[in-house]
Amino acid sequence: MLLAMLAALATAPALAVPTGMSPYLYGMHDEPDLSLFPSEDGCAKGWITLLEYIGDSGDCAIDHSRLTDQGYGVILRLDWGGGPPLPTTPEAIAGYAAKFARCVAGSVGVKVWIVGNEPNIGWGYPYTPAEYADVYLAVLDEVQALPNAGEHEILFAPMSPWAWTSHWGDWDDGLAAALDRVREQGGDVDGVAIHAYTREMSVAAVTSDEWFPGREGKWRLHFRGYRDTTELLAERGLVDVPLYITEAGSACDPPCDPYLDEDAGYFVALYEEVHAWNQANPHQVIRAVTPYRWTGNDDGSGRDFCIGCSTPLRQDLANAVALGRTWDDTGCHSPMSPPPVDPIDGGVPPGDDDGALADGGPDPGGSEGEGEADGVDVASRRPGSLDAGCACGAAGAAWSPSWLAVAAAVLLRRRRRVARRSGAGAGAGAGAGAGNQREPEPP
Repeated sequence: MLLAMLAALATAPALAVPTGMSPYLYGMHDEPDLSLFPSEDGCAKGWITLLEYIGDSGDCAIDHSRLTDQGYGVILRLDWGGGPPLPTTPEAIAGYAAKFARCVAGSVGVKVWIVGNEPNIGWGYPYTPAEYADVYLAVLDEVQALPNAGEHEILFAPMSPWAWTSHWGDWDDGLAAALDRVREQGGDVDGVAIHAYTREMSVAAVTSDEWFPGREGKWRLHFRGYRDTTELLAERGLVDVPLYITEAGSACDPPCDPYLDEDAGYFVALYEEVHAWNQANPHQVIRAVTPYRWTGNDDGSGRDFCIGCSTPLRQDLANAVALGRTWDDTGCHSPMSPPPVDPIDGGVPPGDDDGALADGGPDPGGSEGEGEADGVDVASRRPGSLDAGCACGAAGAAWSPSWLAVAAAVLLRRRRRVARRSGAGAGAGAGAGAGNQREPEPP
C-alpha cells in the first residue's frame, strides 16, 4: 500500500513545501525584522513562532496570510489562557479542544500548531503527564473530525529542559509517560515541539555533549539536549514525525544576560549543528529552529532575551541565513553572501503591546526542586494563510524524498483517522499509531 502511494505521488505534478511552511531551517520566536529572512519569488527563508490565547468558547478567525503569502512558515501555539496555559477541568478541556478545532478550520496561513507549552513546569497548575496527554487527545479528536485535518500538524508541547517537578517528575520521564498514554488510547502523535538551549553563549557549547550534573547519561547540559528528545522518540518507534525546535538559544541562571552583544558565530553554529543532524538522521528531520526571542521582554527574572536589540546578533543571524540550509530538498535559493545588517538606530525592537504579562522564558531548571514559574508568555496577535503551494521549487522539479515521505504519512494518517472515528480503530491499544512507528535503527 505504501509503495503504491509513493509511486502515485512520484508521478504527480511537482510541488514544493505547502504555503504556511518554509523549506528553510531558519526562523525566530516573535515576528522579527523580515529582511533578515528574505523572501524572493514568494519563498522566504524561515519560520516564525507565534502565540495566541483562545479560551474555551466563541468563534475563532486566525489570518497570517501577510506572512505566508511571502513564503514564511508559521508555527502557532494556542494556549487556553495566560496562567495556567491549558484547561484544568473536563468542561474547560472539552471547550478548549472544540475551540482549537474551530481555529484550525477557520485559519488562513497556519498549518503547524502547538497544544500549550512546557506542561512539565505547570505555569500555575501542576499538570501530570496523563493530564497533558488527555488534553492533547481531546484536541486531536476535534481536529481530526475536520475535512482538511490531514493538512495540519498538531504538535506535542515542548518540555522545559533541565526540569524536575513533583507532579511531572524528570521532564523526559514525564514526556515518555504522556506520549505512551496518547498511543495507548489510540491516538497519533502528529509532531513534536522541542526547546533546546545552551547554558552559555559559545560555539563550543552548541556542540557539547557534556551532561547535566546529577543527570549524567540522561540530560545533556547544552543545546544537544534536543537529542535527548529524539532518542526518547526513537526508543518508542516515533520517527518520521515532524520535529520543530520552537525555542533555542542561550539561557543562564538569573541574574544574567543570556546573549552577549557580539557576532561570535553562535547562531551560525546552532544552525550548522541542526543541518548536520538532519543529514545524518533522515528519519528524524528537524524542520525549523526559532531562537528565543526577538522582542525586548524581561521574563520576570531580570533576564532579557532580546535578540533584535543587538546589531552583532542580527549580523550573526544574517550570516547563518546566508548559508541557505534547508530541511527539504526543494530549497528555493543557493547560498549567498551575507548582507550587512544596518545598525540599530537608537532604539530596540518593539515589544509585544497587547497588555499581556511578561514572558516566563526558558526555565534554567535543575535536577531538584520545583520548576514552577509565575510568568506567562506574551501573545503575538498579528494578521496572517495557506492553500496554494509556496513557489519554492522550480517548475517541473521532481518531488523530494522528504516530501514523498511526508505526503505518504499524511495519507496514512487520514486513513487511520477515518477508521478511528468510525470505531474501526477502537481497542487498538499498543498497536495504535503504527503508521508513524519504525524500529529504531542501529546506532
